[in-house]
Amino acid sequence: MKSEITSFNSSFFEYLCGFVWFDQERLEALIKRYPIGATEQGEPIFWHINSEHKITNGRILTMDSETGKVYDDSWYYQDKRPTCLFGDY
Repeated sequence: MKSEITSFNSSFFEYLCGFVWFDQERLEALIKRYPIGATEQGEPIFWHINSEHKITNGRILTMDSETGKVYDDSWYYQDKRPTCLFGDY
């Protein structure tokens, strides 16, 4: 699976852009704080990063970019690495 570590090209960011108060500056601050990636199909990946700044896995969501409704989710796993909480540095 090919994916990007951080990306604005996902249905999640399209959904956030629908809110008036979510301007480009806030989106950039969000992506710097939480590296949210995207698959080739534009599905967001919420990376789980451990205290050593290594990706352990990621939750992939299939969602509607207009309503934010999640239809399906799956996981991306690295080989035998321990898991951690989303955003845990």
